[in-house]
Amino acid sequence: MKQTTLQHGTLATNAISYAGYRFPPAVIGYAVRLHP
Repeated sequence: MKQTTLQHGTLATNAISYAGYRFPPAVIGYAVRLHP
């Protein structure tokens, strides 16, 4: 299993799946970063 270190030093073991979403992953990521 691939492990990735996230921005805040936490460990992610699963990739995020955007299957079934209306918008591309870049747009979803941008919106999540802007959300307070």
